[in-house]
Amino acid sequence: LHKGLYVGHEGVKEYVGRMADVWEDFQLEPQEARDVGQGLVLVQGRIEGRDKSTGQAMEARFTHLAHIAGNKVVKLQILLDPSQALKVANEAATESG
Repeated sequence: LHKGLYVGHEGVKEYVGRMADVWEDFQLEPQEARDVGQGLVLVQGRIEGRDKSTGQAMEARFTHLAHIAGNKVVKLQILLDPSQALKVANEAATESG
C-alpha cells in the first residue's frame, strides 16, 4: 500500500497508477464514509489484490481522508493506521478551519 498525500486529479491518478503497477485483481471496497467537518470525509474499507511479482494474495483495511472543495476531492490522504485516522482528520480540520 502506498501511504501519503495525493493532490488533485493528477495525484489520484498517480496513486491508482502505483497500485496498478504492483497489484492485479485490485479491488477497493469502501465500507464506511463519515463527514468529519471542515470539508473532510473519512472513508474506511477493505482492499484486496494479488502481488504481480509473487502471485501472493493480499487483503487489508484502508483509511482515506478526502479533502472536499466545490463537491470535488481536491486532496486524498492515504492512511495505513486506522487508529490514527480520526486524529489526523481532527488535525486537518483544525488547520483548514
